[in-house]
Amino acid sequence: MQEKGCKISAPIKERVRMYLKVKGVKIRDFLEATGVSESNFKSKYSEFGGEAIAEIMSTYGDISPYWLILGKGEMLTAHRPLIEIGNIKGDNNIYGDANTIPSLGDRHLGDQEALLRSQSEQIRILEEQVGHLKELLSKRDDQMDQVLALLHSKK
Repeated sequence: MQEKGCKISAPIKERVRMYLKVKGVKIRDFLEATGVSESNFKSKYSEFGGEAIAEIMSTYGDISPYWLILGKGEMLTAHRPLIEIGNIKGDNNIYGDANTIPSLGDRHLGDQEALLRSQSEQIRILEEQVGHLKELLSKRDDQMDQVLALLHSKK
């Protein structure tokens, strides 16, 4: 049995917090959109129930269920891009058939500017993800240092 201080409490809630931070969603907006109570969200010792998890995945369709539940894989689903970039008619995106996507030379200047803005936003989101992951790695390194110090002190 693990000691209380070593237990990782509510990992799904921690992943939801990470998702909200990366996506720039305010907690109040999350609570309203999902119907999760503030007290449930703030509780450090209990996890979301099945209904809350289903509502989160339904409301935020780009969150990977595998990542949310197990903490493995990518945060965002591959089949649903962060930002869709369509052609002038809006019927294709950058993840679609390369033969149907017009080249930049075929686009109007406004479409090129929209493409650049979308790509800049996607880069900003990815940079936030990298920053958060660096924070998590730093915390993990600190925890490992503490464990090693504890092991060395018991010798």
